[in-house]
Amino acid sequence: LFSLTSPRLYKAEEIFQLFQLANQCAHLLDIETSADALDSLFYWDPAKDAPPYPVRKNNRPLPAHFIAIKSHRIGHELQLGTVPTKLSPSNQNKLALLFSGYKQVFNAIIPGMPSRTKMVPGFIGACHYLQELNKLSKINQLSAQLRDPKNTGRGLALVPLEYQRNVFDHAERPFGGDIALGKYVNLHKTPNKSYWVAESRMPDCATGDIVLLYKEQHPVSIAVIRQQNFNELSNATQLLLEQIPGNCTIYSISDAANEASALVVAEGTDHAQVFLAGGKYTLNGKIPLTIGVSLRLTACMESNPFFARFRFALEQP
Repeated sequence: LFSLTSPRLYKAEEIFQLFQLANQCAHLLDIETSADALDSLFYWDPAKDAPPYPVRKNNRPLPAHFIAIKSHRIGHELQLGTVPTKLSPSNQNKLALLFSGYKQVFNAIIPGMPSRTKMVPGFIGACHYLQELNKLSKINQLSAQLRDPKNTGRGLALVPLEYQRNVFDHAERPFGGDIALGKYVNLHKTPNKSYWVAESRMPDCATGDIVLLYKEQHPVSIAVIRQQNFNELSNATQLLLEQIPGNCTIYSISDAANEASALVVAEGTDHAQVFLAGGKYTLNGKIPLTIGVSLRLTACMESNPFFARFRFALEQP
């Protein structure tokens, strides 16, 4: 239960309160076999040295050796306020939503026209999208410089190549290989400003994964899929997205065999964080970037099979 609360997302004093909460409420967890686990929210693979994770796809049976974990009773008690805890009301509400499958958020979508937004799932897809965006930005900058009469008297301009000009015009245009540009979703607002709900038919997404959201004339944003829900009225899948506020910047990692990237959010603020490809990293380890500085990983916020999320400090190599 303590692991399910994602304690690394909280402050030191709050982590102790989470531990106390887990000690008090562990008996409310329902542990079941996969055959009875269609409505479970979490799973644990005892064959691996890894903590429990949210179920990636709802209403599907888990593999036979997995352990299904249901937390609805804890979510209900937290919503009622019957659990004695020193956690702040906002943190209690956050945990209540987590353990109840975010049903309150799904049921409270603000009425109105949704925002037609392009969504790119996965860390690799998000990185490729930002890299293409950087290419277009550099082309525009060079074109503006060449148009400046101070730089040239010929009035020359650099015109994007056809594939670069139209790179954002088609929802399924590939960057190369199996990486697709993304697909359009209907993005709904909710009363909780931390969450959006994206609606799409048969989205190829997994709970816990990162997504990039893009709309013309709007800044790119990053979110994490926290839960999925099937809406029978619209015959579509709803994805609950937790917003990661801040501007997004992509950096190339040097000395990387496979052209790895670091996705930085809210750079230059107190809430700056970096997303890296899923894997094992060393706390206070340095990630060298091709721009001549290194990211020193100061605190792990989240780690799952899809990505690793850290606080960081920029340092000279």
